[in-house]
Amino acid sequence: MFDPPYPNLLTSFIEHTKLSQGIKCSNSLWDRANGVLPSPSNASIHFGGHNLKFFCNTLRRMDYSILRPFIGEPLRILHIYKTYYPEEFGGVQLVIHNLCEGAQRLGHNAEVFTLSSTDQPPSFVCDHHLVNRSRRFARVASMDFSFGSISSLRRLVSEFDILHYHFPWPWMDVMHLFLGCAKPCVVTYHSDVVKQRILKQFYKPLQKWFLSRMDRIVATSPNYAATSPVLSMYQEKLKVIPLGIDPAAYNVLPGRLNLWRKRMKDEFLLFVGAFRYYKGIECLLEAAENYDGQIALVGGGYCEKALRGIALEKKLDNVVFLGQLADEDKCALLKLCSGFVLPSHLRSEAFGLAAVEAQFFSKPLITCEVGTGTSFVNIDGVTGIVVPPNDPHALTAAMRELRDAPARAREMGQNGKERLNKLFTLDAMVQSYLTLYKDLIQDSSRSL
Repeated sequence: MFDPPYPNLLTSFIEHTKLSQGIKCSNSLWDRANGVLPSPSNASIHFGGHNLKFFCNTLRRMDYSILRPFIGEPLRILHIYKTYYPEEFGGVQLVIHNLCEGAQRLGHNAEVFTLSSTDQPPSFVCDHHLVNRSRRFARVASMDFSFGSISSLRRLVSEFDILHYHFPWPWMDVMHLFLGCAKPCVVTYHSDVVKQRILKQFYKPLQKWFLSRMDRIVATSPNYAATSPVLSMYQEKLKVIPLGIDPAAYNVLPGRLNLWRKRMKDEFLLFVGAFRYYKGIECLLEAAENYDGQIALVGGGYCEKALRGIALEKKLDNVVFLGQLADEDKCALLKLCSGFVLPSHLRSEAFGLAAVEAQFFSKPLITCEVGTGTSFVNIDGVTGIVVPPNDPHALTAAMRELRDAPARAREMGQNGKERLNKLFTLDAMVQSYLTLYKDLIQDSSRSL
């Protein structure tokens, strides 16, 4: 990554304003994105009772010309998605956060437009970027919508060079329909619509219209691009940019490491993530019945109570529910575990950033073949083991293989670390998107 020979002006400006306005933003976004840390509404961001309208408008209208000798023309990028920090934390929110922070570090201005349970204040600072929000009217079948969001977004778009949508969110398609905007548009296609099978049929015409209006559609892995029936219709505008993580976020503290080494004692396999319907944890519990090693589960969610009940009913003494943990504890466990298990069995697991995090610590992986990015992250026999989805017997066999062949497991873990350094870094992801933005802006200029 190329750094200007002086501090980033945008970052300095934001930090100065945050201090003068009394604004604080939590640094624990990373673990909440994986569902391993609770996110109370009063603990993430504090505004000090100050009006940020002047700050927001000033930041957008700053003179960036001093940066041009070092970074070229600074870009103004607006990311659009249904939910964001501090109200909800998930994989898509983590990707957006990393893209914004990465762009800001390189001297560009990246902001977010989202819906929220409140629109007060309408704009706030999250780390080093701005978040603009409109009040959510309702949530139906996992779709957030707000009639006021159309006018709110319309007022914003003139300030930006490029719009970056994050799919799926059907109301986003509606907003774009009424936006009447000629700005270059990118959409990151995070996942097919999987769960809403009936409603999906009614949504298809709008989805087709929206994707046809995008200048580029970005898939997060070649595997997803090859297996998605939707993406197969847009090959001419399709581009693959893998997701990436920031190594600086993964610090292992000696004190936490010693604490967990004493607590876990024996060798163990690890799962980290939100407890959701597509994660395959129930299959993992069934596999644990015939596995005599220890399995630790970090995270929480709406499935947790039912899963704990299953483990109790099956008398699984080798399964430990550790709950929601802070990032220091999560890093310590990733460092100590002998391998990482991601048993997700549905295409809703589009990439598996948690598996990439485990690769950072040189851990071998066990994943399921669902035709998504999980099998791009984990290469069977090279970085870990890939098994059929929802197959507890195959999962048990894979766990035993890692336990019984420790030298081979260590080799696969090292291969995974090398693959991460080559493909899944934050810098590579941010640079790829910035190049894409600039190409689209140049193409747009030529067509005028």
